[in-house]
Amino acid sequence: MNSEGQLYDVVIVGAGIVGTALAWKLSSEGYRVCVCERSETATPSLRLEPLSHAALGLLREMGLWEHLRPALMPLDSVAHFRNGYLVKGMGGGSYVAAYDQLVASLRPRLAKVATVIWDRVVQVSAHGRIKSVRLESGQVVCGWMVVLATGAATGEELDPLEGPVETICEDYCRLFACDLAFEEPERLMHAALVFQTSHASHGYHSLKLFDLGGGRVRANFLTYWGATDKRRQELLRGNGAAVLGRTVEGLLPCAGAFDLLSPIEENVVHLNQPGNPGDHGFVLAGDACGPAAPSGALGLHKGLHDVRVLAELMPRWEREARGGNADFSDYYAHPAKQAIDAEVLERSLRERKMAIDWHPSWATRRLIGDRFPGWVETALVGPSSRNGARPGQTSRSGLDN
Repeated sequence: MNSEGQLYDVVIVGAGIVGTALAWKLSSEGYRVCVCERSETATPSLRLEPLSHAALGLLREMGLWEHLRPALMPLDSVAHFRNGYLVKGMGGGSYVAAYDQLVASLRPRLAKVATVIWDRVVQVSAHGRIKSVRLESGQVVCGWMVVLATGAATGEELDPLEGPVETICEDYCRLFACDLAFEEPERLMHAALVFQTSHASHGYHSLKLFDLGGGRVRANFLTYWGATDKRRQELLRGNGAAVLGRTVEGLLPCAGAFDLLSPIEENVVHLNQPGNPGDHGFVLAGDACGPAAPSGALGLHKGLHDVRVLAELMPRWEREARGGNADFSDYYAHPAKQAIDAEVLERSLRERKMAIDWHPSWATRRLIGDRFPGWVETALVGPSSRNGARPGQTSRSGLDN
């Protein structure tokens, strides 16, 4: 589609899952949409994304499920180990997928419903009735409103946007990903294995193994190590098999010896939130509005929920924008969005405290949390240790675990 001389109802910066889903949703409701994305292909990544049942429901609601299904890997069975011991097994019903494959499944269809410009956005002007987006090539795209769906790197991607996000926790966690080959693959026996280590002497680690078939196993390893941690440095220097073997309790006894088939990919996660959101003439969606902790399957659901809220508010915003008095602050004040954002942030910060905070109350929770029933832990250290929803329950905001 030709973008020259057109005024769009909405310009979306970013064509990840959230940006693409929003373009799909708004275009289907008759809005003129332009999507700006600097690369036609998603950045390859070894990290796999779990999809919660709630996220799958939203994808079906938006009509995207059939397009994404080929990229999804069903998990027929999952075994969970904690501190080296098998604690539970799960049957089928959940899915996991590489994020770049999810994006690749949707982008070819995006051009059928919206104008797509493959160019890097360098500036957003949100003053006045008409908002403008300037691209690296010099082209300017105008719309009544602008949505930034650029992921967690919003502050680094765009210049000179002044502080659209505030960092709550820098270096919140580190994610390492690689492919492994086990000497005895028949010992895995499950589509996925999850190893969690929470001993005070070892710190907190979470290793998820996904059987990709053909003797290849994808490993996603979450830690709260700092940049100078010797284990991190050893891991990245090429001694990954040894580090994982001695760090993840139960891995070698359960799955046996293994070798690395790929270099180790590292991703550092920061927790952010919108900075003075009412002062901007644009809105942030998905990870640009603050990422969820990657230890749970909440991030994609949170982003898709942003899409639902934006679509709900869009009719009124468009009328107000044409009249010159659009107020986008009610997006951040929307009760459903506030509930999910608050709960995701609470869970994320709590998980980090539970993992590495050496305050006596958190250290005690780590010490007894896996050894006593919930009512004993509550009696000893108080109800705050179990603020998060229990597995299998739905939380107050509708997020599932």
